[in-house]
Amino acid sequence: MNSLQRYGTTALVTGASSGIGMSYARALAKAGINLVLIARRESLLNALATELSREYGIQAHTIAQDLTDADAADKVYENVRQAGLEIDILVNNAGFGSHGVFEELDLERELDMINLSCRLPVALTHKFIGGMKQRNRGAVIFLSSVAGTMPVPYMSTYSATKAFPLFFAQSLYGELADTGVDVIAVAPGDTSTEFRDTADLDNKFPIPARSPEDVVATTFQALGKKPSVIDGGANKFSAFMMALMPKKALIKNNARMWKVR
Repeated sequence: MNSLQRYGTTALVTGASSGIGMSYARALAKAGINLVLIARRESLLNALATELSREYGIQAHTIAQDLTDADAADKVYENVRQAGLEIDILVNNAGFGSHGVFEELDLERELDMINLSCRLPVALTHKFIGGMKQRNRGAVIFLSSVAGTMPVPYMSTYSATKAFPLFFAQSLYGELADTGVDVIAVAPGDTSTEFRDTADLDNKFPIPARSPEDVVATTFQALGKKPSVIDGGANKFSAFMMALMPKKALIKNNARMWKVR
């Protein structure tokens, strides 16, 4: 049995149409796990579902949904229930970022970011975790960020929204010990995805970008072993060194690094 199959047969992945979410979907399909793929872009979802079904012989169910909607989790849960599916692995991946002087950023977009990275994962986890506990197996994965381990001026909302899943996952890890349900938060650094374009970010990160596949591999290597993991040795070292800095100096350093050009 593939190591991921110990959790069950079906995984739900949010933000599955591109980037890290797509890489999670590919890795899970390769492991023989059936998929529920969720994102806004229906044509991309359907193309991915068809591709993975053909290549790996798995079943892939798609849900085209704007996950920033207040009732998104209810709609997803009802769709899954009507399809007769049980979710064994929940990948809370969907998210986006912003970069700029806080009061100059679009407020509705900032609030959508909070809904997507904080409200939605709480709601989906609440809806599906009970079934995992009853079956004595399951896994819940949260996408945090290195930016969620420290204050990041000019990415203030993003930094805060990525701190939330980190602490939420670590807390649930403690709650769910000995239930058969594993929980982990993974914190990528700069990754080769659409993030920089959608966040309007052109600042140079001092550490080379990792690939989405790197992030996924790090996740599954650490799942069941620890409550959280930072992707990549250089990112781990950087986060460790920054954690040693006095808070005021850290904030000043990050403000200089991420100041709008």
